[in-house]
Amino acid sequence: MAILRSVKVLYKDKLAFWLVNFSVLLILTSWVLFIFKRVEPSPLTVLHYNIYSGIDILGQSWMLYVIPGIILLLSFIDFVLAVFFWTKNRLYSYFFLSTIFFCQGVTLFYLYNILNYNI
Repeated sequence: MAILRSVKVLYKDKLAFWLVNFSVLLILTSWVLFIFKRVEPSPLTVLHYNIYSGIDILGQSWMLYVIPGIILLLSFIDFVLAVFFWTKNRLYSYFFLSTIFFCQGVTLFYLYNILNYNI
C-alpha cells in the first residue's frame, strides 16, 4: 500500500504529472504506429538506416518489435525506481521520469523512420 500512496503523491507533482502523461502518450503512439504501418512478414526487413551509407542493417520482421519491447520494459523499471526514490530524493525521480520520456521519444522517432523505409 505504501507504493500506491507514493504513486499518488508522485502524480500530484506537476512536473512528474506531465512527464508521466507524455511518456505514456509516446508509448501508446509508438505501439499504435505498428497498427497503421503494417510490417509485412518477410525474410529481410530494414532495421537501421544511416544517412551516410543508407540501409546498413537488415533482419527479420519480428526484430522490429524487440527494441520497443526492451524500451517498454526499461521504462517500467525506471518508473518503479522513480516511485521508490520519490520519498528519498526527488531529483532522482525526475531523472528517471525524464529518462523514460527521452527514450520513448527516440524510440518513436526510430520506429517512424524505419517503418517508412519498410513500406
